[in-house]
Amino acid sequence: MPPLTTRALPLLVAGLGTTMVLCDESALAVVVDIAMGGMVLLVLALVLAELARRRGARTAAVVTALVSITALGFAVVQRWGRISCESVQVSSGSVTLAGTVCRPRGSSDAAGAVLVHGSGPATRDEFSSLARLLARRGIAAVAYDKRGAGESTGETHGGPYRDYAQDAAAMLRHLQAVPGVDPTRVGLVGISEAEWVMPQVPTLGVRPAFIVVIGASGVSPLAQVNDQIRLRLERNGFDPAAVDAAVAFHDRYHEYLRGAVTAETMTEELRAARAEGWYAAAGKLPDAVHPREEYAWWIGVMDLDPTPLWQRIDVPVLVLKGEADDRSDASRAVAAIERALHTGGNEHVRTEILPGADHSLLRWPLGERVPPPRFADGYPESMVAWILEVATRIG
Repeated sequence: MPPLTTRALPLLVAGLGTTMVLCDESALAVVVDIAMGGMVLLVLALVLAELARRRGARTAAVVTALVSITALGFAVVQRWGRISCESVQVSSGSVTLAGTVCRPRGSSDAAGAVLVHGSGPATRDEFSSLARLLARRGIAAVAYDKRGAGESTGETHGGPYRDYAQDAAAMLRHLQAVPGVDPTRVGLVGISEAEWVMPQVPTLGVRPAFIVVIGASGVSPLAQVNDQIRLRLERNGFDPAAVDAAVAFHDRYHEYLRGAVTAETMTEELRAARAEGWYAAAGKLPDAVHPREEYAWWIGVMDLDPTPLWQRIDVPVLVLKGEADDRSDASRAVAAIERALHTGGNEHVRTEILPGADHSLLRWPLGERVPPPRFADGYPESMVAWILEVATRIG
């Protein structure tokens, strides 16, 4: 190995260790978690092997290696030293859910949070950084692979949202029983699709201490997609008539899915829609008239109105929404959920719209979807403070 490489490798390790510390509580931590571990170990192994082979390695290289190892050790302590994380398997009916519980070391009455996914076959990796951050703040957290994803069994799109609620309830019961966790202070934190999942959990025989919902729309899944189409076209400069036409076509396609329109008629209407400027720009319109059986899962959930679900919730609720969310209008979404909760008599509600934040409460300083992202100003600190405040009041 050339001398330059011998000197450069320790510096690279030092840089990686420093990056782990600096990114630990930023949105970039998600990327760091996925790529950093294996890369650091590989580089460190190469450095140590080279130093062992070259007994006459220069003092500078040895010192740099020691500094790099110290930086790496500091990063590890910062990231994992105050918490413990362990893999768990939890039964949810016929499904086995795989997850990871992170909790603060030495705590005897920690609050807790079950992290509930958004749409699609998501794994615990999407919540791993948040779970550790919460644990370091004194809140035990469990992140799990959604049914049908990662190491969890079952099918992601095999049943209604109530199946997902059953999974969240199972993880809630598990976290309530974890040593060092106060079972009366364990709640739910979820994003996007979780707005149709978490309010169903109390109907399954287990009561969350609180609910935090991020990026919710306050309407049915179908209405949310219509809102997304409308927002996308409006932000791209289409006039109201074009926006209304795109949404009307989307609704018309769902009349076909309900059986009210024949496939032949829908095919002709799709051909006409393709000629319109709004068709490609809308982004969420069908590309073909697919057989209805291909939409079985979507047909089963698309009309679920979350309003009556929220009206039954009597625990504290925190609603967080990004001002730049492209799925639904932030003000209308927050108002809809708040109105439903108040109608049901729940006055323990706090809502917050975060300036410049997207659906996941991220900001993109270098341009839309140009990494690295940043958490929205005040997030997740405001969420952590609210959970601890609620948990203290309950305790």
